[in-house]
Order: sequence, then C-alpha cells, then structure tokens
Amino acid sequence: MKAKNHDALVQLLLKNSALDLYQHILQDYAIEDLFALCQQKEHYRLAFRAAWTLEHILLHNPALLGIHHSEVIDLYCSTDNESSLRSISKLVMHLLRMPSIQLTEDRKERIINATYLLIEKDDCPVALLVNCWDILYLLSPKYEGLDTELQTLILFHLERNPTPASKARGYKILNQLKRNGIA
Repeated sequence: MKAKNHDALVQLLLKNSALDLYQHILQDYAIEDLFALCQQKEHYRLAFRAAWTLEHILLHNPALLGIHHSEVIDLYCSTDNESSLRSISKLVMHLLRMPSIQLTEDRKERIINATYLLIEKDDCPVALLVNCWDILYLLSPKYEGLDTELQTLILFHLERNPTPASKARGYKILNQLKRNGIA
C-alpha cells in the first residue's frame, strides 16, 4: 500500500465513529489493507480497530467472508492481540457455521490448536474465552472426545472463575452438549 493511502487509512480507523466506519471503507481501500493492519504489532489500538472494521464488513457480506476465509483463519492463528482476537474469533465462528465453506483438516486443526492456546491463558479475556468455547463446540462433531473435553473446560472455568458472561455462554453450550448426548 502506498504510504499516503496507508496514513489515510490509519487516520480513518483511529478517528472516525465506529458506526459509520465500516459501511463505505471498501470504496476507497482494499480489504487486504485491513488484514495487513490487523497484523501489525506496533499499535494495538489500530490493529483492534482494523479487526473490528473487518468483522463488521465481513459479517455484513457473507460472500466476502467466504472469499477471505483463509486470511481470517491465518489471522486468527497468528495474532496475539486479544482485543483483535475478539473480533476475529467471531469471524471464525461464522465461518464454521457456513455450509458453503469446506475447511481442510489442516485448517481445522490449526484453529483447534490456536483456540486451546488462548483458552489455556489464565488472563484470557472473557469475551474471547466464550468465543473460543463456541469455536470448539462447532468443531466438536468432527473430532471424537472434543465435546467431552470442552465440557470439562467449561465446568472447570465455571467452578473457578465464573462471570455473568461466562455463565451465560457456558451453560448454553453445556445444554447443547447435553442435548447431543454428552452428560
């Protein structure tokens, strides 16, 4: 990206209101530019704003999400910005629900490995943690034992460090697991 366009995009992401930001941004900038800004590490707020904008653009246009599903997964598996990961994990959840997207075993395993690394962090933000639970739940029908392990992870968290958000999502997933035959 040209330096002038890069600087303009950075200013747009950092200075404009959240509601207006994502609706027209692709008229002036390429989606690849947003992916690149999500990956930068020098300015966490900028990476978060780029990820948040990307989330809204791609959720608003599922066909575009399908086209860029590889980039979303790569971003999910490579970034360490937990604020950005909240938005990116939502995109992964939506990808896993899209019947038109057929992920390779390698991609699914990369998602699972990245998700476990996030869940294992003692200080994983609750919003990201519960998205990770959903990701594992969505992948659990394809992997034997993943559902039982997810149940254990959720129960352990709810016993040790429950919050209103983790209780709500945790019990929802536990009930879904129970309906699926996991007691």
